[in-house]
Amino acid sequence: MLSYLHFLDFFRLSPNTSSAIVGIIQLLAFFISLPLIDRFGRKFLLLVSAVGMTISNLLLGTYFYFAELEKSTGDLFVAENFGGWFPLTVMSVFIAAYSLGFGPVPFIIMSELFPSIARSYLCSMASFVNHFILFLVILTFPIVMEKMSPSFTFWSLGVFSLVTIPFVIFIVKETKGKTLTQIELMFDSNRTGPVETEKII
Repeated sequence: MLSYLHFLDFFRLSPNTSSAIVGIIQLLAFFISLPLIDRFGRKFLLLVSAVGMTISNLLLGTYFYFAELEKSTGDLFVAENFGGWFPLTVMSVFIAAYSLGFGPVPFIIMSELFPSIARSYLCSMASFVNHFILFLVILTFPIVMEKMSPSFTFWSLGVFSLVTIPFVIFIVKETKGKTLTQIELMFDSNRTGPVETEKII
């Protein structure tokens, strides 16, 4: 199997320059998402984010698949015509999509969904699980890239991203413009009582 390091030659920009570009895009996308969360809703941004991450991962997997074929055949059409800009562009789209939705929105949603009596504990637990899974992904990513292949790795990530689309559509509840009391009533059909009218800021 080919190592991910073999494909660094395809990036004609230096690693430092590429990292700077991706970092700037991530920062801009994060700040752009803040006013959009209340304007378009949590579900919409999560859906856009999921679609963007799915397409990006599948495109990267396809790119590396053809790059792997070219490494074995000696034909460098993909490397010469797409190697410099395509992977960086697709990765930037992925970072932007993640930063618009699945980066900030889950932390906002969990602060709204958890009951006030245990919100601090549940938010801390959810954050711990989130960062622990992130640690596992970072730990296993280079191993899977090396032992399997870059194309398999990104296609697998694309499938995981694809699964989140029906999850967002059918499972996630929209909390835009609702008070904490209204949100609690959404998940407690047996609860009755007056509902506050002020919106969540």
